[in-house]
Amino acid sequence: QDEVAESDVDRVLQIMEKAETRGFAHTMATEHGKDATDALESIELEPSARAEIDEMIHFLLVREH
Repeated sequence: QDEVAESDVDRVLQIMEKAETRGFAHTMATEHGKDATDALESIELEPSARAEIDEMIHFLLVREH
């Protein structure tokens, strides 16, 4: 099968919703974001660089897909 039918996509999305994959993925992303922030605590960074990193992490966690 070279093409994916829209009905196939809908079915996969239904399965993913039922399995609550979005919530799981968001929880994992939040944990990884916190781990990254914690890891940066021991590194001396310019305040502007730190603010940029924090802003990027926040954006990645709250953006709409």
